[in-house]
Amino acid sequence: SAYNSKTAIQYNKTKVEQLSVYSNNQLTDQWSSQFKVSEMTDRSYAVDTPPSWGTGTSLYQTKTQDVSWQNQLTTHYGTGIAGVSYTKQKLTSDTEYDKTQRTTKSAWLGYNLDKGRHHLQLNGRLDDVSDVGHYTTGAINYGFDLTQAWRVFAGYSNGFTVPTFNDLFYPGSANPNLKPEKATYMQV
Repeated sequence: SAYNSKTAIQYNKTKVEQLSVYSNNQLTDQWSSQFKVSEMTDRSYAVDTPPSWGTGTSLYQTKTQDVSWQNQLTTHYGTGIAGVSYTKQKLTSDTEYDKTQRTTKSAWLGYNLDKGRHHLQLNGRLDDVSDVGHYTTGAINYGFDLTQAWRVFAGYSNGFTVPTFNDLFYPGSANPNLKPEKATYMQV
């Protein structure tokens, strides 16, 4: 096999590029807004000579494009945050996949309050991922200052991780019925 050959050469090249353009705007004394457009490309190229499989080369590139808008309103009642985003992922590969793109539409709300010795944070988020469905996540955290140097803290949150293109669509080993992994976090 090529892996036992003294003349075999295997190597991988990975290149990651990211470009972001954003606008931070202070609309009033209490209201700030950020609009952001970004693109990230993750390209992997593998070579195996002499080839122990297929042609001995493999290309896998994922391009992620994202547009987001987040607003923050600060008052004496606390700080509120609201935002939306749209993300498109596209896969390019020399391996033929059943599906090569997905989109995610997201919306979120948050609230922070720091009053005296009390600290409260509430967050909620809705994600609609085109190939796996709708997911709602959130968090609640509370802290109390015992002294200026010591704070007790308790929190609860949940989250999820979407299966990769390979998990869902790689020919011969994919499982298109996979659901996102879910997690619950509690801390004191």
